[in-house]
Amino acid sequence: MLFRYTLEEVAKHNTIDDLWIIHNNRVYDVSDFVLDHPGGDEIILSWAGKDVSKIMSDVISHDHSETAYRALAELYIDLDLKEKFLDLNKPLIYQMFNCNFKKEFYLNQIHKPRHLPRSATLFGNPLLEIFTQTPWYLIPIVWCPQIFYHLYLASEILGISIALPIMRIGYMIFPENISHALIAGATFGYICYDLTHYHLHHARPFNSHLREMKTYHMNHHYKNYDLGILSSIQTDYKKVENKQLELIPKAIEKIDKISQIIYQTIQQLKFDSPKEIDNLLLLSRTLENYASQASEEHKEIQKIVSKYEKAIDRKWKQDITIASNPEAFVSKETVLQRTIALHFIRHGKFRLGDTFIEETGLDLPSSLQMQFLQMYQILDAINNLNLEPALLWAKSQRDELERRGSSLEFQLHRLHFIKYLLEQRRDEALMYAKTNFEYFQARHMKEIRRLMGALIYINRLSTSPYADFLSNDAWTDIQQTFTRDFCNLLGMACDSPLYISVTVGATALPTIIKMATIMKEKKNEWSQQNELPVEIPLTDDMRYHSIFACPVSKEQSTEENPPMMMPCGHVICKESLTKLSSKGNGRFKCPYCPIESMVNQAVRVHF
Repeated sequence: MLFRYTLEEVAKHNTIDDLWIIHNNRVYDVSDFVLDHPGGDEIILSWAGKDVSKIMSDVISHDHSETAYRALAELYIDLDLKEKFLDLNKPLIYQMFNCNFKKEFYLNQIHKPRHLPRSATLFGNPLLEIFTQTPWYLIPIVWCPQIFYHLYLASEILGISIALPIMRIGYMIFPENISHALIAGATFGYICYDLTHYHLHHARPFNSHLREMKTYHMNHHYKNYDLGILSSIQTDYKKVENKQLELIPKAIEKIDKISQIIYQTIQQLKFDSPKEIDNLLLLSRTLENYASQASEEHKEIQKIVSKYEKAIDRKWKQDITIASNPEAFVSKETVLQRTIALHFIRHGKFRLGDTFIEETGLDLPSSLQMQFLQMYQILDAINNLNLEPALLWAKSQRDELERRGSSLEFQLHRLHFIKYLLEQRRDEALMYAKTNFEYFQARHMKEIRRLMGALIYINRLSTSPYADFLSNDAWTDIQQTFTRDFCNLLGMACDSPLYISVTVGATALPTIIKMATIMKEKKNEWSQQNELPVEIPLTDDMRYHSIFACPVSKEQSTEENPPMMMPCGHVICKESLTKLSSKGNGRFKCPYCPIESMVNQAVRVHF
């Protein structure tokens, strides 16, 4: 934890053999992971002893997958490498024979990469473990004699050959001399593959090509382990991205030079009329030269883009247009443009948002951008362990926050108090509590008592009943809580509507494509407007409105036709309830169980 180490102490660990980093106020020892870093050891070495929170969250400069964060968590200082799946500190064979994992859980876990700074223990017996680890030089020692043997020998192979069945197949298909050559070549190829694989995992590549191979291969293990061929598509995309980044500065430089030359020519034409034609010819030749260079560079990037397009076409042959509605945004261009502009502003892309608003002619209040600028300034301060701006904002919005049931202000004061505890500043912590906790005692007395009790253990908090205060998750949680409450006061959801729409659409796309394909084959059409004939599974955080569909009438509930719960516990809509009761003399039987009831016994259900 950062409070146990100063920034100066962390900064001292900045070599490849002793490398610490800070992420979200936690300290990690990544010394054993440097060579396995998918982005290459140069990137992680450039951040040695520094805070990597921002660079890891920046998807543009250096994107990180969920696997990356899981691998990082295992490198947290003093963390035991014990997994819910398998304890990596114990022999794995014994654990596998005595486990009772479900098939789905097992298959899910074995495909999640985990990083260990050493070889995993399989048997636990030192003698047996010798046979589970192979030095790299043992591979050529064992297999090179076989290669030389087949290259030299022109007759039958020895019966002791390890790969005898495969070699016999070769003899059945090809003439004997060709078989020997093919076997020698295949074995040599295997050795090259195995040694290259070892080098990519355990050595520092000595040239740019091997560094690129290492990055690609480590992405296969840690980032794209579950995507198969997608990793090659992402590599092609990375080439396009890198080429664009390479050409952008060159293009800007050329544009600046062209602007300068045109300006100089204009000035010369003003004062030097006899040479007017010469100046114009020189300008024309210069512009043609720059245009030719730009054309060549355009061909280079177009070649890479074309390769990327072909890779996508080979992977996705499904026509996704059958799942689209071309009429969806007819006469709604302004709504779509406004949603995109708000997305840029909500994510702090203010310059991009200004350009988009200017080009589309949207009319958005400038105060909205200033409010989100304030939000990001406060979040940046929290990320640097400075809670004062957030406390000032929460205090100014106290009435509205309390009306919404938010405890943000108290949570900020609580975190500030804990910061004093972890820095062992007892007097300042006590004074801070006296000054700020009195207002919150009616709602948070239980938590205030815990905080005050922690003062007794201030010198040994890690072994006290208050050890949970050491968790740095509180800093991440407070940023999320602040963002949610800030957006709520602006009348907005915490997440961007554009992000939610794209996420839900991407989730639903496979189901909709399958449904559309089936209906097309059967020549059917779905006639119900604004509804899908299949349910789209969404995560809980994507469900915003509770909708009840009556199991009897199959209709959605409304204010006029609300859901009603019968004494048996089953729920149907009011209209269905009335129809069932009208068939008898007031009493009716539940459609789903034999219990009878009356209409006046049903109660309305509110979701």
